Amino acid sequence: MLNTFSFSSFDHIISFSTSILPHRFNQIQSLNIDISFVFLQFDPTSSNWAGCNDKLVWERAWRLIASMRGLRDLNVKLVDLRTNSTVDLVSMLEADVETELWEPVKVVSRPRRFVIETNLQENADVELDNAPFEVVRLPDIPAL
Repeated sequence: MLNTFSFSSFDHIISFSTSILPHRFNQIQSLNIDISFVFLQFDPTSSNWAGCNDKLVWERAWRLIASMRGLRDLNVKLVDLRTNSTVDLVSMLEADVETELWEPVKVVSRPRRFVIETNLQENADVELDNAPFEVVRLPDIPAL
């Protein structure tokens, strides 16, 4: 039986890692992360970085995940809750911003299965072919 944990916040992953013994944290074999957020016209210095309070939380959470020695399966769902009717919201990030977004994620290499599902549209200028994860593009959420 797998040791499976699910999180809906990157802050919770960080908090959990500090509240559990390190050897127990390293025994987690399966991790499910389901984050919903709204990407505004993106500013990397803003407080909204893919559902995190800030970019530092995003980077720290991925470093922690990368350090998990027993991790075999990693399933991540990043859902942008924007509506199609609001012009200030985006469905595709600028290439340099999306590249920067994926960089900390690329250090996670242990899982045999690593899938990221997202409704962010694919940007042809962003290279993910050699990434250690598979990106599954979800359909847009219809406007309400």
